[in-house]
Amino acid sequence: MNGLITMYAADPRSLGVDLGVVFRSYAQAADQLVADIPAGPRGHQTLVAVMHKTIGSQAALAEQIGVDPSTMVHILDELEKAGFIERCPDPTDRRNRRVVPTEKGRELGASIESRLRRAEDRLLRGFTQAEQSVFRDLLARLAERATDVDRVPARIAARRLGSGR
Repeated sequence: MNGLITMYAADPRSLGVDLGVVFRSYAQAADQLVADIPAGPRGHQTLVAVMHKTIGSQAALAEQIGVDPSTMVHILDELEKAGFIERCPDPTDRRNRRVVPTEKGRELGASIESRLRRAEDRLLRGFTQAEQSVFRDLLARLAERATDVDRVPARIAARRLGSGR
């Protein structure tokens, strides 16, 4: 038996076990859908982020996605090379480059979002529409709360790692 499952065997309603099972199921479906995107899931997250909102800088995008700014540069390089995004001068700040999706990137992002929604619907089958809506709302609140509790800006984390603390 898996160590995590053994540890929680006395409590079959453990949040950790339940989240792990749901995550693995979702991740399997999602990984297949984003396999063709450069940088995989991070590339997909980046593409979706720039499709849905204007983000002021690459550093802000890195913080939103939860990656180190140097990693974000590599993700953006790969997405740009594949023709999914462009880096354009920011009309309000010449020092910044805005990341915007290309038409090819918008089409791919929309297609993947649609297929991911179908995968989510398969995962949630057996729940009524009302239950699905409540579940999604509660999960969004939980995710927001988890982010608030565990949010350490990338630059602080990098400093800590660099100093050996």
